[in-house]
Amino acid sequence: VTFTDTSKIATGAISRWHWLFGDGTVIDTTNSNAFTHSYATYGNYTVKLMTASDKGCKSDTVKQTVTINPLPQIGFVVPEICLADAAAQFTDTSKIADGTQASFSYSWNLNVTGITPVPTPFTSLSIKNPSAKYHKSDNYQVAETVTSNKGCAVTLQQLFTVNGSIPVPGFAVQNAGKLCANDSVAILDTSYIDFGNITKVEIVWDNVNHPTVIDLDDNPTSGHNKLGKLYKHLYPNFYNPQAPKTIQIKFTAYSGTICVNSITRNITLNPSPRVQFTILPGICKDTIPRQITQATETTGIAGSFAYTGTGVSNTGIFTPSSTPAGTYNIQYKYTSTIGCADSATQPITVWPSPVAKWGVSSPSCERNNISFTDSSVANYSKIQTWQWVYGDGNSANKTTGTTFSYSYAAAGTYNASLRVITDSGCRSQINTQTIKVNYLPKVSFTQPTICLPDGNGTFTSTSTITDGSQNLFGYSWNFGDPNNATGSTSQSASHQYSTLAPAGGYPVKLIITTKDGCVDSLTQAYSDVNPQPTAAFAATPTAVCVKDNISFTDKSDGKTSAVKAWYWDLGQGQSSSIQNPSRQFNDSGSYQIRLWVDNAQGCRSDTATQSVTINPYPILTLGPNLVVLEGGTVAIKPQKVYGNNLSYLWTAIAPVGSPTYLSSDTAAVPMCTPIASVDSITYKLQLTGIGGCAVSDQITVVVLHTPVIPNTFTPNGDGNHDRWVIKSLESYPGATIEIYNRYGQLVYKTTGYDPN
Repeated sequence: VTFTDTSKIATGAISRWHWLFGDGTVIDTTNSNAFTHSYATYGNYTVKLMTASDKGCKSDTVKQTVTINPLPQIGFVVPEICLADAAAQFTDTSKIADGTQASFSYSWNLNVTGITPVPTPFTSLSIKNPSAKYHKSDNYQVAETVTSNKGCAVTLQQLFTVNGSIPVPGFAVQNAGKLCANDSVAILDTSYIDFGNITKVEIVWDNVNHPTVIDLDDNPTSGHNKLGKLYKHLYPNFYNPQAPKTIQIKFTAYSGTICVNSITRNITLNPSPRVQFTILPGICKDTIPRQITQATETTGIAGSFAYTGTGVSNTGIFTPSSTPAGTYNIQYKYTSTIGCADSATQPITVWPSPVAKWGVSSPSCERNNISFTDSSVANYSKIQTWQWVYGDGNSANKTTGTTFSYSYAAAGTYNASLRVITDSGCRSQINTQTIKVNYLPKVSFTQPTICLPDGNGTFTSTSTITDGSQNLFGYSWNFGDPNNATGSTSQSASHQYSTLAPAGGYPVKLIITTKDGCVDSLTQAYSDVNPQPTAAFAATPTAVCVKDNISFTDKSDGKTSAVKAWYWDLGQGQSSSIQNPSRQFNDSGSYQIRLWVDNAQGCRSDTATQSVTINPYPILTLGPNLVVLEGGTVAIKPQKVYGNNLSYLWTAIAPVGSPTYLSSDTAAVPMCTPIASVDSITYKLQLTGIGGCAVSDQITVVVLHTPVIPNTFTPNGDGNHDRWVIKSLESYPGATIEIYNRYGQLVYKTTGYDPN
């Protein structure tokens, strides 16, 4: 289809054309020249064009529908003719996709190359199927032009051969002197024609007896200076060894409709031998060679036979050991003296020898069951016998391949073997294997003495093994403790029990695994779990005063044995290891006394604790003596008192037996009112604090009597009133004495009075 651009622009120039042809093809060009575009299929296509100017301005898009019509699909058939045929009929086979072939117009040229004399048309050359008479045998070019109703035209030119007049038929019998009834007869087409080709051959293989049984070939290859094909035919077989058959073959060759010629020729078919070969039984590979007797020739025709195939001699001796196991075709061929042969083939199966395969469980240990596992392969049929030899003087024939157990009494190396036999009688090679039977460990262990509540103890393996490899043992302990399932994998294993052993003890089990994987175990009843001793003591008394003695008396219970050691914590860093200690405390307070003990089995008790109280003494200072005027009252108040829960008790200790003259003998501060005849009284105060701890102090109360001052004295030495004595004044400390004369003059003065 030719496309011509007719675009215009008012200003500037169009510099670019962008075409879309509707079939996926896009062309972007700077050339406005007309061009063509071909469409692959017929139909309606929308073609679009957009242009752009040299200023960059773009046009709108113009669209136009292009209708593409289908081309005729041209074809015609040329006839097969010879020069003698009356006419050559040409047959048009053209068609078109839109189905409008009825509207086709035609134009034929029956001699494109202009061969003379030119053919004479019998019909118009503008019809669909024209015909013409050709006057010369030659190769012609025939052309047909078909035009659809839309004007779409297509031309086809083909070679057309006008063959010579009459063909010369001929054929050559292959191997004519040795034609056998059971083999195909082959003939080679040797037909000839002075020009062109043989267009058809017709063969009647038995023209006398079966003239209607014909083979046709519409495409032979024979012709002018050309050999034809090889044709074969298999006649019905016959076996009469004394009577060959004569058969007539008719061969006809065609070079056109009426150009045909035939020939006949006799052939001789010889009788064939007939072979019978019955089924060959299978054979074990390990069997001796066997003569095959299942093949024979059944007609009695003279000749010879031969066997062929894997493992067989030409006389029929089959040697199974020379071939791998499998199925092989054995051919028996009988050839008559004239060369006709018959053969038959039968398969023979060489049964493979079974393969004995076996293994044992690991580890292999003395006195332990070892699993023998068969994995033998029959390869054919079924294994029915297993012949076991254990290598220790024992053997067994078994009829099943199931796994079984066998134990060796002692460690060592044993050569065990297996041979298997199938129900076909095929025997395996003996499979011998070395079994190393390893030593078992000799398991033993020591048991500890365990004390509750600690409950810890160490069990130590003393196990050995004959080969001395105990350093490579693996250990697994089970202490039989329902309250603590923890085990151990150490040679010396610690375990903690929380309760006494049950009746019969804890079943402690040690499993030893050797370096070779052999396992043995020992379980011992363990009952040496001892209760904890009970520590107890009595303190006498439990409360004392500072520096008083407390005795501690052991009352512990060793439970399963006597107490052999005592551990006292007596407070303030003091301890003791005797059974019944005592102690004085220098400081008041409450002290925790602790005791724990060990019994003869080394079991330690719990700790017994008891508090003792050490009470302080109260503090008491009564202070200096007191004075009181005759007939007066004085309060006796201690100078210093300290303590808790204090109680007071006042007593008069001098003069002995004197009344107390106190307002209360239990008051903290009693009032003292002595009588006039008392010069002084000494009191004792017993001050009792918490815990009955008591202290005492003394104080004297001096009674100050009324002084008696004499108004005269006669110091003449007669012993009467020689001294001026003021009675009772000495009891007034700090008293001032002043003496005046009658004139009022101070003649003497002193402070303090001493009657002496």
